[in-house]
Amino acid sequence: MRPDASHTTWKLVVLVGGSAVLGYFVLHGTAEHDAAYSAIGLASVGCVALGIRKWRPADLAGWLALGAGNLSFVLGDGVYGVYQFVLHRATPFPSIADAFYLAG
Repeated sequence: MRPDASHTTWKLVVLVGGSAVLGYFVLHGTAEHDAAYSAIGLASVGCVALGIRKWRPADLAGWLALGAGNLSFVLGDGVYGVYQFVLHRATPFPSIADAFYLAG
């Protein structure tokens, strides 16, 4: 008997998500640590988007705001990471990263 797709999907999400969180803690103190944090954040935005697409909620505004807020926060972290790991300099204050954080 073949399990239905939703049964398989949640197992895959738990496996991939758990691995990402484990990797986040294993990579502590590296640029990859920040990349893992951003990947988890982007995955949460993707999950909100997929949930909207699948369930088509009647009140869409709240879900869109949640996804946009998460995305804005991840973009703020991305800008902060570029200053730290690519440009190798301190992030100025205020910076575009702060604008993304505040928008989130």
